[in-house]
Amino acid sequence: MRTRTILPCLIAALVFALNPGMSFAGPRLSAPRYVLMDASTGQVLYESNCRERAYPASTTKILTALVVLSNSELNDRLTVPEEAKKAGGSQVYLTPGSQMSVEDALYALMLSSANDAAVALAHKVSGGIEAFAKQMNEAARNVGATGSNFTNPHGLPDDNHYTTALDLALVSRAALKVAAFGRIAATQTREIMINAPGGNGGSLRKETLTNHNRMLWWYDGCTGMKTGFTQQSLHTMVTSAQRGDRELIAVVLGSDSSTTLWRDAEALLDYGFSGFAPKELVKPGQPLGEVEVERGKAKAAGSSAAGFTVLDGEGRPEITLKPTFDSGLKAPVKAGQKIGVLSLVQAGREIARVDIVAARDVEREFSVTPILYGAAAVAGLVLLVIIVAGASRRRRPRSSRYPGAVRRARPPRPLRPARRRPSRYPVDSGRGT
Repeated sequence: MRTRTILPCLIAALVFALNPGMSFAGPRLSAPRYVLMDASTGQVLYESNCRERAYPASTTKILTALVVLSNSELNDRLTVPEEAKKAGGSQVYLTPGSQMSVEDALYALMLSSANDAAVALAHKVSGGIEAFAKQMNEAARNVGATGSNFTNPHGLPDDNHYTTALDLALVSRAALKVAAFGRIAATQTREIMINAPGGNGGSLRKETLTNHNRMLWWYDGCTGMKTGFTQQSLHTMVTSAQRGDRELIAVVLGSDSSTTLWRDAEALLDYGFSGFAPKELVKPGQPLGEVEVERGKAKAAGSSAAGFTVLDGEGRPEITLKPTFDSGLKAPVKAGQKIGVLSLVQAGREIARVDIVAARDVEREFSVTPILYGAAAVAGLVLLVIIVAGASRRRRPRSSRYPGAVRRARPPRPLRPARRRPSRYPVDSGRGT
């Protein structure tokens, strides 16, 4: 009996010794692709194949809602286009020409997964599906979801319509920052109003919607999100939950059944709330190295402008700190001046940035060389002015000492009469003859 007990333990210890990076803390899920993310920081807590391409199905509608909320108002009115009735799949059966508010269309999108509402919203925002898909891809890239490509607003099958578990988590994190999205996604039931076309102003139709996300009813702290299913994607889900000041996002892609889908999502969230504790990874004012300062008396010492707290637990991917200082920094530098950024990188992805600021003043170094250069330049300039002025004075004709006087030519000298040789005996000399 003792041998049977000890032997498995020895084998487990040997395996762990040969593979020190292995962790047995995380839950074992049936889905092939999943990720658990901290909503406040974007930190990945647990994952499997989270960068692998997959079909998102109706979880696409999270991005659709984000684009709509960024480009329209909730009380805007839309008219259902003819194309909406061709959407297929889940619908609220909007009649072409019907009118409704953008807000009610978003409730139909997120609670009932209405594909016709998705088409109507795309036409409202962009005038068509193709133009709307371009905005979806741009919005995805803006939040760091670079491994995805979206071709429609509803997620119905398309070979070029794909995403990753990580990208869906990033999109969902951005959507949760929009208050209207969080309110809509967390709603269990909602009554919407649709103004159908017809005579005498048409008819008003009421529709009661129920959220497809069952976790809103039984998982403590669930804040909603979106489910999806197609034959290509199988069962997919994004769900979020908040307990205390911690909010988590769980993405599960490719489950074989809805039962395993709910179990996997629940297991991920449970693990996130129970298996991690806050850890201050960066402290405010933490020293982060030095950088050269041009013409400075000393190097600039960098420190973090703020702190950053992560969730620490077994099996989480390591987070590395990568400080990058500004190049060409010139003195003087004031304490508190931004001189770089600290990147927090996890699994090759930047999850956050913290400014690096100067910890103290760096004064400009006094140097006599610039002064000598300046003095030599001034002396050379003065000498040049003197030389030019002298040359100009030599070329200039003399002018009267009286300003404005007209210079006249000097008259020629009169010729002197020729001297006569005096007579030896002048007549008037007084001498006799």
